[in-house]
Amino acid sequence: MVFERAHCGTDCGGERALLGLAVFATVRSRQRKREAERLREQLLVEEQKARQAAEEAKEAAEIANKAKSQFLASMSHELRTPLNAIIGYSEMLEEEAPDIGAESMVPDLQKIHGAAKHQLSLINDILDLSKVEAGKMTLFIEEFDVAKLVREVEATVQPLVEKNANKLEVDCPADLGAMRADQTK
Repeated sequence: MVFERAHCGTDCGGERALLGLAVFATVRSRQRKREAERLREQLLVEEQKARQAAEEAKEAAEIANKAKSQFLASMSHELRTPLNAIIGYSEMLEEEAPDIGAESMVPDLQKIHGAAKHQLSLINDILDLSKVEAGKMTLFIEEFDVAKLVREVEATVQPLVEKNANKLEVDCPADLGAMRADQTK
């Protein structure tokens, strides 16, 4: 024992240095733990802010979507009413034009009638989309022949295809069978 104390007396500076390093390491470790805890708390606060901002953005988007749907429904109604009048008057004038000697006006009246019906169809499609988004689309489920529907669609779009000098090729077997769905939609 005496030898160790005597020996310690000559080498205590190394033990003190080691002890100092241990204290420094402990203090530094505690500082890092406190810094890590502070950063973790800061991260939690920022995460909470991000969640709140995302929730507010979601609510704002839902409000905007609802306003858009209401606008579309209202505007489509406001546009459909005069278009129906244009369609009705153009049909009446088209029928009366030959009787009053205005046959030359018939092609123009047909164009007016066709354009108004096309606009009405577009407005109805927009209204249907807003109903789909709002979850209020009413479907009329019926059974129909698929090949016949394809032929009808082909016949409907063919004048547009020809008007623009395009070519439409439809490859539809006649024996596709029937399906149950909303044929119009």
